[in-house]
Amino acid sequence: MLGWFLQMVIAMELIGRPMRGRFLVRRGSTDWMVYDSELKGPAQIRKDGPFAEKLTKEQAENLAELLSNQRTEIGKRRS
Repeated sequence: MLGWFLQMVIAMELIGRPMRGRFLVRRGSTDWMVYDSELKGPAQIRKDGPFAEKLTKEQAENLAELLSNQRTEIGKRRS
């Protein structure tokens, strides 16, 4: 099952379609959260900090963008 998924990801990358990011905004039972696909659970705003859950949709979208931008900046500094 994973094989076809990886092929799809590689194909999408080769043809220039945007890839799904690490941080996703997901609907909970009553509110919104930022899901960290690497950790497979709610994102942490900072190391050993609070989880990004029980948010409004707007808060979750803003936080997901902020976390994504922080990860991009960290990656640029390491290069």
